[in-house]
Amino acid sequence: VLSRYGDDATPIDTGPGKKHFTQRVEQALGDAPARRFNQAIMDFGALVCKPKKAECKACPLSTGCAALANGTVYERPVKNKKLVRRNRYFHYLILTDGAGRTIIQQRTEKDIWRDLYQFPLLESKAPGQTTTELSNHPDWPTWIPAGELEFERRSPPQQQQLTHQTIVAVFHHFRWPTMPNKIPGATTEKHNLLKDYAFPRLITRYLGEKTLLLDLF
Repeated sequence: VLSRYGDDATPIDTGPGKKHFTQRVEQALGDAPARRFNQAIMDFGALVCKPKKAECKACPLSTGCAALANGTVYERPVKNKKLVRRNRYFHYLILTDGAGRTIIQQRTEKDIWRDLYQFPLLESKAPGQTTTELSNHPDWPTWIPAGELEFERRSPPQQQQLTHQTIVAVFHHFRWPTMPNKIPGATTEKHNLLKDYAFPRLITRYLGEKTLLLDLF
């Protein structure tokens, strides 16, 4: 619970880590009776902040939870002996039309950034995949007619380091003049309303560049 709330990547299975979290517990305890505090933490971890199916939407501490904000809930706590890093290569499709709309989707699978929003995503096993090659990707959404898209540009690789993995993302920009109003499993939204959605930091950092916002929106 403490590791998630503070998005604390200190390994819990090392001597320094155990000392670190003992200090965290003492700070959190304050003047509360130790027995009541311990029982509350155990109940909270068993019912709400569960290891595999955390009830983040119902959590009374969600607004202050740093792991939820950073999309690292299921990467906390860290165990040093099990730490295996890997690279993942994300390709985001930014599709826009002439009415100032774009397409976003919510991440619902058990993975990083669960419940956050993103642009349609294709993941490749290796770097260097070109925009043209993406149209032959096995996970290319059936509702996106590749022949109707007008390629505009692609971004340089963007990177975010997580505890167990490095995300390398490229944003591919297309114009879709005939974009429909309703798309299965996705949302068409006005560009100026994207600020109302929670995105992974990798995406918000990319969209936060003033030059990009002026160019894209």
